[in-house]
Amino acid sequence: MNTSVLLIVVQHYLMIEYEGQVGDATGQSPENRPVDRKSASKLANLLEGLNFPADKATILSFVNKRQSPGESEYDDITDRLRNNLTDNKQYANVYEIEKQARLVTEEK
Repeated sequence: MNTSVLLIVVQHYLMIEYEGQVGDATGQSPENRPVDRKSASKLANLLEGLNFPADKATILSFVNKRQSPGESEYDDITDRLRNNLTDNKQYANVYEIEKQARLVTEEK
């Protein structure tokens, strides 16, 4: 697992575990809040191993390959990705995907 993916997973753990805001790797003050902690955590787990940058088609393909046929546990996540990610945009990390999927918000 590369360092940036590991950092994102740790950030998600902190958001879920402490139900508060967390800062980012640059030391910025905490300004991120999960909208749906359970779905944000599911998405982070689903995207583990995805190589970044990645576009919408690559992300959806990766997620679909991680699911078993007929598995519906992640349908809500897949729908959010399909409906909210921008075609041909390159996403640099899980956090960018979660923001675009409206699972995490930035508070300023």
